[in-house]
Amino acid sequence: MVDNVLVVDIEATCSRDKQMEMETIEIGAVLVDISNGELGDQFDEFVRPVRNPELTTFCTELTGITQEDVDGVISFPSVYERFRSWAEQKGMDGFCSWGRFDALQLRRDCEFHGVEYTFRTHVDLGRLFAKRFHKRRGHRGALRMLRLEPVGRHHRGIDDAKSIAKMVPLLLGS
Repeated sequence: MVDNVLVVDIEATCSRDKQMEMETIEIGAVLVDISNGELGDQFDEFVRPVRNPELTTFCTELTGITQEDVDGVISFPSVYERFRSWAEQKGMDGFCSWGRFDALQLRRDCEFHGVEYTFRTHVDLGRLFAKRFHKRRGHRGALRMLRLEPVGRHHRGIDDAKSIAKMVPLLLGS
């Protein structure tokens, strides 16, 4: 039986007109105890974008991630390797996220950079929520519905991962 799961939230470059090919700019992840929702170790790193190295004003306003946050950091292959290694050390070969975006974005970036995507499983917690409560919601709407307080700033990877983790016991617990 699994005691802990890895909850991941990815932030990516974006533009108001949605014409930009997105690339990861933050990987936020937290281990969470399925039985009680207690948070364990966390991973949070910014990623330097290479296709669109200048963040749009829209992206900065949405995420709070600034150009300075991403200019001085390493690019995706190195951050992904650190993330993969960290997850592996924690015994995690899969992860949960709210929706499919996070897994798809990681796969896209791995393909673009010629890096092997190494996670074996992905659980869409948003889909589990919709199945259980017969309502589709973004994670913030789901938190409100469950009367749970979100953590930090919306659209910051680590904060959203911690917020989503609050729902893990309800969605994956016994």
